[in-house]
Amino acid sequence: MARRVVEGAEDVKRILRALPDASRDEINQVLEESGRQFVPLMVGRAPNRKGKLRSGITARLNRQSMTLRLGVVGPPKQRRDLFYARILDLGRRTQDKWVTRRTKSGGRTRPYLMRVRAIAPMKFVTGGYQGVRATMTARLKAIWPRALQRITGGGA
Repeated sequence: MARRVVEGAEDVKRILRALPDASRDEINQVLEESGRQFVPLMVGRAPNRKGKLRSGITARLNRQSMTLRLGVVGPPKQRRDLFYARILDLGRRTQDKWVTRRTKSGGRTRPYLMRVRAIAPMKFVTGGYQGVRATMTARLKAIWPRALQRITGGGA
């Protein structure tokens, strides 16, 4: 949902591409297990009117680039159908919008002012989840000494 540009990310990606396969597999395993921990927490916080939004929250791991995506990350049609997830997650401010609707016959009606009410952010995807993040970070940090040993030929 919310993408951020991180300074130095290209350097990190270059380093990750040079990792041995065993280290890449280890990192992917940690990311996959973390994704399985995050999804139920997100689903639990998501609003449940018809259940469609909750069923659309998933985790996707790209093993090649070692990236984990969480939230509404399914196929394009599913993301389009669940466009409102971003609004519910991040909230919306009160707005006044001029709207012109089309009639069933294709003609236009006169414009009118539509008052859109504010929605408080629910943060079911972008929320903190400090416990799971801390566990994932600790497990990823533990991989680096083993990866460096593999690179230098100092161990398995």
